[in-house]
Amino acid sequence: MLSDWAIRLRSLLRRAEVEHELDDELRFHIRQQMESYEQAGVDHDEAVRRARLEFGGLEQVKEDCRDARGTRWLEETVQDLRLATRLLTKDRWFTLAVVLVLMLAISVNTTVFALVDGALIRGLPFEHADRIVSLGTRNIRNPIVHGPLGYQALSSREYEDWRHSATAFVDIAGYADATMNLSDDTRSPERFR
Repeated sequence: MLSDWAIRLRSLLRRAEVEHELDDELRFHIRQQMESYEQAGVDHDEAVRRARLEFGGLEQVKEDCRDARGTRWLEETVQDLRLATRLLTKDRWFTLAVVLVLMLAISVNTTVFALVDGALIRGLPFEHADRIVSLGTRNIRNPIVHGPLGYQALSSREYEDWRHSATAFVDIAGYADATMNLSDDTRSPERFR
């Protein structure tokens, strides 16, 4: 197993040397076959012809040997990357447009995934998040719609009343979405939301 990976790594890093060794080995086998025909009494030209016919196309055998190494896919990927680089450097404006579109697509994809992950996949960052509810009030006589589902926000008195008297909840917390000015004696007012 380790020797297979060593052979693959060597064929990638020392490709010219490996190709030269492959040529030498194939020539050796053809020469051996040719010599065996000559020893059997076949003349030189006919021995060369028979050895080549028996061996098959030299380039096809080389391709089969390259496929047997198991690195062809990586070699083809490197060739594709070289061609793509050459074509992209040829037209710089097209390359710039492609890079900008890819940047935009990746950033939009990342943003959408972050939103979906935070809201739907992971859920709220609280223990027992499935038990958290949102409460509000409705005034039937004056149906002014505030917020989603038509609920109005609680007043601070209603909040305090619910907090002290409600027994169906483990705890109640409130928040306000409002703009207000904060200041003290030493500074001018600052606006917060």
